[in-house]
Order: sequence, then C-alpha cells, then structure tokens
Amino acid sequence: MVIKEIGKAILNQDNENKIIERLFDNVDKNARILDVGSGKGRNIKFLNELGFLNVLGVEINKDLVDFANSNNLNSIVVEDFSASKEKFDVVLFSHVIEHFNHGDLLEFLEYYFSCVKDQGEVVILTPLESNFFYDDFDHVKPYHPQGIGVVFSNKLEQVQFSSQFSLDMKDIYFRKMPFRFLVFNRRIHLGKLSMPFVLVNLLSVMVWFLTGKLLGRVTGWGARYLIKIK
Repeated sequence: MVIKEIGKAILNQDNENKIIERLFDNVDKNARILDVGSGKGRNIKFLNELGFLNVLGVEINKDLVDFANSNNLNSIVVEDFSASKEKFDVVLFSHVIEHFNHGDLLEFLEYYFSCVKDQGEVVILTPLESNFFYDDFDHVKPYHPQGIGVVFSNKLEQVQFSSQFSLDMKDIYFRKMPFRFLVFNRRIHLGKLSMPFVLVNLLSVMVWFLTGKLLGRVTGWGARYLIKIK
C-alpha cells in the first residue's frame, strides 16, 4: 500500500495549477470566464478557489456536466451553450486541443474564439510529446506554441491554414515534471509497482526538488493571449 501511494505521488508531480494561477494572476475577479471541455469541473473549482466566481464550463458529456453541477460547479452541455449568444472575457482551453487533428481544431477554436468579447483573452494549456502522451486513448496530436502562433498570427508563414482571428501572446509558462523511468515495464502494466521502480523514480523526484524543479523534462505549456479579428 505504501509503495502504491509513493508511486502515485511520483506520477503526479507537476506544476499545472501554478501555471493556471499565474496566467490568471491579473485577470479581473469579476471577469466572465468560459472553461471549454470542463469535464468534472476541476478547473472551475480551482478558479473559484482563486476568487473567480463567474466561471461557466461547457462540456460534451452530459454525465460530467451533471457531476459538476451536483458539486455546485456551473456547467452546461454543448447543445445548450450553442443556443446562447453570451460573450466572455476569457476563454480557457485546458487539455483540449490535443484531442483534435489540425483541420478540425481550427474550426473548433474559431467557433469559441467568436464567443470572446472585444479585447478579450484566450488561455491555452496542453501537453507536449512525452513517453506518456498517448496514455490517453483519445490524444491525437501534441501542439507547440510556435504552431499555434503561425496559424493565428498576421504573418504569411503558413500556406495551408490561416484564421480570421489573431492571437497576441501575453505570457507563457512550461510545465515540467521529474524524469520518469521504466514506463514500459511488465510489472507496471500488471498493476504491480516494484520497489526498484519506486526507488529509481523517487530518486528522480528528489533530484527534481533539490534542483528547484529545474532538472526535469518539459511536458506541456500554458499561454495567455489577447485575441483580435484580423
């Protein structure tokens, strides 16, 4: 039991909540925020704890919407949201864009970009390629901030895709985690965390903390953008 708990702690070492907190640091607490792909309401809850009480989640899965609402987290299904004409100060995409191929993603983003108020903002958080990126069954493609910048910019660098919207990056942070070893290990996939696995990865976590979380690997990024129509 102790080994399993240590293993879970090892695998959950990241700084994503801190990134969200920093990206929303100087956003007005009364801002109307839309959390796209809100799931069970994790980010709604976290933003509420930061003092943002005007947060709405939109989610395709009705069961997840019901779960969020049962916990007093304001969420609606996509169909109900599509019927509204509400505009938002900030639209958050947290762990969403990696579930789309590039053609569908452009259409998806432009739809929700149209829901942002004039001089409004967009926040994107997404994982990068790693040895556990495809652990999520429906992960399709990792996106780099450079790629997003090329499509949603005023520069004529991209021939195949362009957008009526432009994104002006205001801030960016990178999510880092300790190095993970022995991911493709027979015992792990049988649900048996071995002591050597725990010790090797625990050492990696210790190095991670002792170096001020510098000696690790970049596994994702989060950025805040001002959005405009070109």
